[in-house]
Amino acid sequence: MTITDLLHWASVGHLTSGRPTAARETGQDGLRTDPDHPGLNEVVGLAEHDLEEYARAIHYLETAARHGLLGVTGELTLADCYLRFGLVRAAAAVYDRLANPGQCPTPHLPALAKGLGRVGRYAAAQNVCDRLARLRPDYHPAWYGAAVYRLMLGRPLADVLPALERAHRLAPHALPYRLTLAAALTDVGRAADAYPLVRNLSAEDVACGGLCRRLLAVFAHAGDAAQLDAYQARADRLAPQSPSRAAGHGNRLADPRRLPRPAGHGNRPAHE
Repeated sequence: MTITDLLHWASVGHLTSGRPTAARETGQDGLRTDPDHPGLNEVVGLAEHDLEEYARAIHYLETAARHGLLGVTGELTLADCYLRFGLVRAAAAVYDRLANPGQCPTPHLPALAKGLGRVGRYAAAQNVCDRLARLRPDYHPAWYGAAVYRLMLGRPLADVLPALERAHRLAPHALPYRLTLAAALTDVGRAADAYPLVRNLSAEDVACGGLCRRLLAVFAHAGDAAQLDAYQARADRLAPQSPSRAAGHGNRLADPRRLPRPAGHGNRPAHE
């Protein structure tokens, strides 16, 4: 093992321990000896990304790709950098390749699904979420993602509800799941089933005026005047910044792109 290889592994150790500045400095020491070393270029590129130096990250990651294969972490990070500069085609090419069977290990599937969604590949993103749900059936973000991308594709709510219900069962306290499920149940005429999901939920916890208006039917059906008034007032206050009031994506549910993602969804796994 050469000194360059030792510096590479030391740089990887810094990066995986949450020390991107040290990772960059150690990697750059190695690159002074071997500027074409693919591993060093990759780890320095990943460190630059963590330090929000996205143009420099692209330089190092593309250099690594020219001199050897990037790891999946490197490819996903490069695609993220492309999107930060509006290079949608370049990012989509990376995501499309990784979406092919056998190209993306399971730990990276959440980030891949998120990336595909960012470039408008909703059908591919849904397929990745479906695959992840089969591989990790207790991983609730996979079920929620599968539901959200079905919404983005304009699928009937009857096709969306099973995944939403599964996500909510796995993580009953996740607010995005409760809200999306309550709205979907309301839109298919199941206001009575939606009411327990939002009965004790403060209107101030809902950031979308259109969603507040949709849930009015739930409280009206239940005869809950206090919640009805609170959600009506909240919807009125949010009206100026609520473009989701308009119909979208082939169904009446609020645009899912405005809903927060569950914690941890799409985070980058550790460097390979």
